[in-house]
Amino acid sequence: MRLCQTLFGLLCVTLFAAISLQPSSAATYKVLHQFCADNDKCLDGFALTAPLIRDSGGSLYGIAESGGAFGSGTAFRLSPSKHGDWKLTVLHDFCAENDCSDGFNPRSPLIVDTSGNLYGVVDANVSHENGDGLVYELIKPARGGRWKYRVLYRFCVDLVCDGVSVQAGLAYEGQTSGLPYDGKSLLYGSVGAGGPNGSGVAFTLAPHKGGWIHTDIYGFCAQPNCTDGGNPVQPFIVKDANHLIGVTAQGGTGGSGVAFTLTKGETGWQNSVLHAFCSLKHCADGGGSPSSLVTDAEGNLYGTTPSGGSCTHLFACGTIFKIAPDGTETVLFDFCKKVGGCKVGSDPEAGLALAPEGTLYGTTVAGGLEGRGTIFSFDGTIKKLHEFCGCNFGGNSRSPMIIDPDGNLFGVTPQGDTSGGGVIYELIP
Repeated sequence: MRLCQTLFGLLCVTLFAAISLQPSSAATYKVLHQFCADNDKCLDGFALTAPLIRDSGGSLYGIAESGGAFGSGTAFRLSPSKHGDWKLTVLHDFCAENDCSDGFNPRSPLIVDTSGNLYGVVDANVSHENGDGLVYELIKPARGGRWKYRVLYRFCVDLVCDGVSVQAGLAYEGQTSGLPYDGKSLLYGSVGAGGPNGSGVAFTLAPHKGGWIHTDIYGFCAQPNCTDGGNPVQPFIVKDANHLIGVTAQGGTGGSGVAFTLTKGETGWQNSVLHAFCSLKHCADGGGSPSSLVTDAEGNLYGTTPSGGSCTHLFACGTIFKIAPDGTETVLFDFCKKVGGCKVGSDPEAGLALAPEGTLYGTTVAGGLEGRGTIFSFDGTIKKLHEFCGCNFGGNSRSPMIIDPDGNLFGVTPQGDTSGGGVIYELIP
């Protein structure tokens, strides 16, 4: 029997209702889909750690890391109806091919093109024990029918290992403006390990006569003591065809990763470090691997770190940070700075969503009254919009939210009921 069908679950619902009526939050929180709720085999998937994307019709697309027909994850679509409910459709069950050569346990966000086709990256078992990786496309059917799965590129073919640990999603020029991928320009991505220095590689993919040309453009940890950063696991921001902005999970002078710019010049791509995290005493500038970044019209970058800052707690901290175009880093907010301050949340692992008027929205893994994390906004002042509950309302969110044209937020949580299925939710600030 599921948790919220028990007496404890009823108490949890009561507690959730009390929390959501707090004067500090006027936001409306709604669960759109609860994974594993309709069957014990979790055929719709479970464990959601990648952010959603949205098409022009309002449908949401995402990735579940586990579950599905073969237990190795799904790609799905959640579509609204005119009646106000939402319908989930599984588009692909991973590990459908022998030895999971089509990929398994996806963790990276999708992108969508102008025709409605989807693209992503995933680890795959082909020739290496730890799994290689591949770039794939899900081709939208013309009228109903099944989506077609196609591999665009495989890493580590013929023992030439150009990268493993495929976690960062794909990026393209125009993505930050909300435009879909045009299906013909360059795609940019990275792998978190492998390459010439063993610490990850940035690459491009270019469509060419029915195939795709893969080109490595930068191998991380190329500088002494890995001061240029290593293990990139977040998608790039494509400023233009000659400038990529990103973060690494490790390396830098403080060992907690860097924010960087890759610039294409006459001799190839060069890495310029914007900020090395944990470079201040006690990681006051943030530590523990920075999140994905968002950028505003002036070129300022915003993100979070799951630890560090000036809090008084040893393990429950984290920051919201800003990096100016000249590389100056400013901590905008320290989580848990005072004893009891973790009620607004702690350990913000997910990146931020940036509204047109400049408000930042994010989630935390922990903190709040139940320790399951929170949803917050920041416009110079932090505001707690929602506290996750330990029953079927979701919790411990690890992926950034997205914003629709009306300003509504959509996100996922990896947990949500006794099976740990997770939820897709909408929050109206």
